[in-house]
Amino acid sequence: MPLRPSTRSLFAAAATLLLAAPAVQAQWTPLKPGSDNIDILGHIPLGPRLSVADIDMEQEMDRPYAYVARMVYGDIGPKGLDIVSIADPEHPEVLYEWRIENQDLHMRTGGMDVKHFKLGDRYYVVQSLQFGQGGPNPDLGAVVLDVTGLPDASTVREVARIREPDLPGGFHNIFVYKHSDGRVLLFSTVRGPFAHVYDMARVVSGDLENALVGRVPVPENELTRAGRGYHDFYVGYHPDTGEDRFYAAAPAATTSTMSATSKTPSCGSPSWASAASAAATPSLRVPTAATSSPRPSTSTPRSASSTCSPH
Repeated sequence: MPLRPSTRSLFAAAATLLLAAPAVQAQWTPLKPGSDNIDILGHIPLGPRLSVADIDMEQEMDRPYAYVARMVYGDIGPKGLDIVSIADPEHPEVLYEWRIENQDLHMRTGGMDVKHFKLGDRYYVVQSLQFGQGGPNPDLGAVVLDVTGLPDASTVREVARIREPDLPGGFHNIFVYKHSDGRVLLFSTVRGPFAHVYDMARVVSGDLENALVGRVPVPENELTRAGRGYHDFYVGYHPDTGEDRFYAAAPAATTSTMSATSKTPSCGSPSWASAASAAATPSLRVPTAATSSPRPSTSTPRSASSTCSPH
């Protein structure tokens, strides 16, 4: 059964909601948990309190699936991802559960942010992860699953794990963006004063060595000199300038805006955009050519001009 056009969101406990207008102010009570313009259609308990993190929903009408990150922020809970079908909004059901192996040995929270994307005729979901030192996989930032065959849960398969051995601690937040040149890029937070950019076509094809194609530094200030990085960001197309722009909340309540252009550097190496000050808006060039160049030092991001001719 196709997803009803009125269905818009799935809250943390996987309650399917019907939104209506106009908005009405209302007092919350246990007998009336919500405003008058929201009706609960269905509800599916997933686990104990503080065991659910972020959520994402597919946007195609014939793919009524929600992805719910599972974490341990309280006393107990799973570490992974739930895939929920809302084909029937009044009766949502969990189709598939992905869990990290040996959960009890893994330190910290587990699943954090979650995003879906499409490459060619295949559909994927990327689940960010955070595990601490003292247990397995402290360098594991995300897992990618092929979910093309849903609702048949037997077809879901893990296709990649993105690791950063030099930056243990995982990815707290991620953002998937389809660049104006057609590439699907994953932006991730890391334990450093920058964000990483991955070419997801390379990730799902197994070319993890060359999947990291860019790094967006935080504009330098007292906090970033201490290693503080981004917490969240957004990437979007700016039609007035024809640029793909990166907007981020940086430390000390500053906001950094950088543009990821579709131009390719004159050399084949990845370009690492530099930010001289909070007011600067340097261009982050994301190369398209494959490269075997080594990763830069994790302590000092390379300037784009050090490997490629400036624009």
